[in-house]
Amino acid sequence: MGVPPDAAYVRRFWTALIGSTAVVELLRLVTAARKNTSVPCPIRLPQLAAEGLVSLEPGRVHVRATIPPLGPGQTRRLSPALRAEHCRALDDVMRSEND
Repeated sequence: MGVPPDAAYVRRFWTALIGSTAVVELLRLVTAARKNTSVPCPIRLPQLAAEGLVSLEPGRVHVRATIPPLGPGQTRRLSPALRAEHCRALDDVMRSEND
């Protein structure tokens, strides 16, 4: 399960969790992977790996074509209002995947 990198969900909830710099770097990695090009090593790479958004091996960074939704532990780190908004947004994401 995942959402397209350009989905509003990514900008709204992943940005709230990891910050805009990390999200911009993640999207740059996804674009580079699609084009099979390289990019300079992102400053937030360790954070992206810790959140499960990329996987690392010597000399390589692996990134998925879609961005996973926030997991339960990540969702708990959001503010109560944003958690409620996330719950509704996640329902929308799951519904669109089943269509």
